[in-house]
Amino acid sequence: MNSPRNERSEPATGIEPSRELAERQQEQARMERFACALDLSDDAVFLIDRASMTYLEVNQGACALLGVTREALMKRRPNETSPSLGDLDDLGKVYDEVIAQAPVTQTAELQVRQADGRICICEVRRKAIQQAGQWVIVATLRDITDRKKATARMLEAEEEIRSRLAELTRSNQELEQLAYITSHDLSEPLRTVASYTQLLERRYAHQLDKDARDFMAYIVGGAERMKAMMDDLLVYSRTVRREFAKQPVPLDRALDDALVNLALAIRSANATVEREPLPTILGDATGMTQVFQNLIGNALRFRTEDVVPHVRVRAREEGEEWIVELQDNGIGIEPQYFQRIFMIFQKLHPRDRFEGTGMGLAICKKVVERHGGRISVVSELGRGATFVVHLPKVPSPGP
Repeated sequence: MNSPRNERSEPATGIEPSRELAERQQEQARMERFACALDLSDDAVFLIDRASMTYLEVNQGACALLGVTREALMKRRPNETSPSLGDLDDLGKVYDEVIAQAPVTQTAELQVRQADGRICICEVRRKAIQQAGQWVIVATLRDITDRKKATARMLEAEEEIRSRLAELTRSNQELEQLAYITSHDLSEPLRTVASYTQLLERRYAHQLDKDARDFMAYIVGGAERMKAMMDDLLVYSRTVRREFAKQPVPLDRALDDALVNLALAIRSANATVEREPLPTILGDATGMTQVFQNLIGNALRFRTEDVVPHVRVRAREEGEEWIVELQDNGIGIEPQYFQRIFMIFQKLHPRDRFEGTGMGLAICKKVVERHGGRISVVSELGRGATFVVHLPKVPSPGP
């Protein structure tokens, strides 16, 4: 009896090759799409077969980075890309570490030799994937040579800035120390000169003619002016040197203290001080009292003849700052002197008209700057002046 015919066996011999062919075609199409996608990348991409240590695929970015054609690159081994990769065994150990950490991506820096012999610095990212049961290393390289150079230049510039800042800090400290020593140690000899000159005048005035008495008066006057300048320089140096912990400072209270200190001068000038509510800042109460006292004191000193001094103090918000304005109706300031008046010992008027050493506004400027702010003036000659003080607001508490 003949065996029954296997009806399914004959068609099967035709189906299996067709299925394998279709799968190969699908895989080939997938790889072609993958290759097209790789070529769209600006980075250099290499697919390396770990078992054979050969390239499976490279993109146009890889060819452009190394300066070779795809055909030439596919004939190379992966360790030929960089002199720092060693031989194939050394590179294989690197790939094994990547495989052991899959699917984590490893990142490192790599020196890459280009076709013209130049070495560029690349950021390399390696990741291991499995394909058809085999481990494939996907290596992506990005040229960061320009970025490294820019970073190096930035670090050099930062180092130079730090060095110059340290040098400037040392210089400022030396100048502050010199100012302190000068103002403190020279005050006593000046007092001695003035005291003994006055003593000579009292004891021997009957023996001296008018010229001699005038000469002595000049000596005493000069010594007293120098003593006043030294005292103000001492205040300035202490303002610069004094460390202060920033505390909440109600500016209304600082203004109150300044007005108490100026009470006699305000009454003598029959002056009025108009004020609006002021904010609280973070800073030094003593320093801000100095600012108000010096600015209002200047308004009283540099007043227009036959005009009752009037000072208006107010504040407004502007972004992250408080703007405090002190407006007076005094003699005013010409625009060319707006910067000069904030320098130490700068007086715009002769001593016989207005007293002072020219240090008050310099002290104001230093105090305001130490609070992270700035001070300026708006004025016209004969129409008063408005001093504008910018101070940072108290930071809002975090969430």
